[in-house]
Formats: sequence, C-alpha cells, structure tokens
Amino acid sequence: MIRVTIAAITQETPTVRSFKLVLSGQTFQFLPGQWLDCYLDPQKPEIVAGYSMTSTPADTEFIELAVKRVGINPVTHYLHESATVDDTLYLDGGYGDFYYKPGSAQDLLLIAGGIGLTPLMSIVRFVARFEPRVQTTLVHSVHSADELLYRKELGRLAANASHIHYVPRVTESGEGRIGRKELEEFDKKRPVFYLCGPQEMVDGLNKDLRSMHVPSERIKFERW
Repeated sequence: MIRVTIAAITQETPTVRSFKLVLSGQTFQFLPGQWLDCYLDPQKPEIVAGYSMTSTPADTEFIELAVKRVGINPVTHYLHESATVDDTLYLDGGYGDFYYKPGSAQDLLLIAGGIGLTPLMSIVRFVARFEPRVQTTLVHSVHSADELLYRKELGRLAANASHIHYVPRVTESGEGRIGRKELEEFDKKRPVFYLCGPQEMVDGLNKDLRSMHVPSERIKFERW
C-alpha cells in the first residue's frame, strides 16, 4: 500500500469526477486496463473501493482515476462530497486480468458502456502514445451526451493519430448500442475485443461474439 496526494480534481461530467494522484517518487506497477484498491485510512482496510486507472503505466509521476457518483460506498461518497486538493489517499494494486499487454495485438476494438470507459481509457492513451501500428477503435455508449466522459480528449486523439478511432453512441438520441451486424463488420479485421460496462451489455455482446465463432482468446471482458 502506498500513500498518495490529490493534486487535481476535475468534474468531467455531471456524475463523474477525475482525480490526479501524485506518487512522489513511489513505484506503482500495473498494465493498461487494470484496477486498484483505494483506502481512506490504512488502519481501516475494510473501508475500500476499487477503481480502474485511466492513466498509463508510462505516467510514472501520477495516477489518474475517474470515479462515478453512484451507490453508497464511503470512499466514493468521500471523493465526491468531501475530497479536496492536497488530501491523502492510500492505494494498492494493480489488479485484475482485464488488461492490454503491450505488443499483444495488431487491431483492437474497445467497447464501453458508461463508466466502463475507465479501463479502456488507459489502453487508448497507451496505444495512442506508444503503439502507432495498432489500429484501435473505441465505441463508447451512454444514455445522454453529457455522460460522454473524456469526449474532447478522445476526439483530439482520433484527430491527431491515424490509428485511433473514436465512436461515441448516445442511446437517448436513437443511435442505440453496437449490435451484431456492426460486430460482424468489425470482425473482418480479426481484432481483439475488449468489453466493459453493465452486465447486460457485456453478456449480450459476449454472446453475439461467441455465436460468431470469435475465439475466446480474442474476447476480453469486465462487468460492473
């Protein structure tokens, strides 16, 4: 477990805040897509919440998180209602088998629902900076346009890097979530699929991919 300091807090959407946490020379190892445990007090390890890193392992001076105001977890409640710059948090990680291993694919299709964007954001940022030959498409589905987390940054990445493609989807406008027909079109390039979001969405997409005979080694998923 390491101690970090909140250096910046940004209200990214009406329900999501991002936090820049300074490492102060400490080492924190993880792979793009993994998550960490966040504590308010190391003497009270039962008060904990898990969040995916949105920064990349190459960002050795800080960690960035994006946290949605949802549920009753006391850590999440604190981050949205009480946290200020210079406050202290305690972290442990990275954890999880949902991650991108650098150099492991030539084509990626990342599909996020809502706050499920967070682990995929780490992957997109990493690939955009370090793997120009990896064609990467991110589809982010949300209910309303004001929930499009990191929309401006993703738009800039797509505009400035020919291998990054950003597809926002707003369901209340009638665009709908990605469906079987689109998956079949994307699958022509034999990408590795990364799925993250609500259980219903992830399970439905996973079922579609299996019915398309996409091998399990090309399907990575995480539910929330």
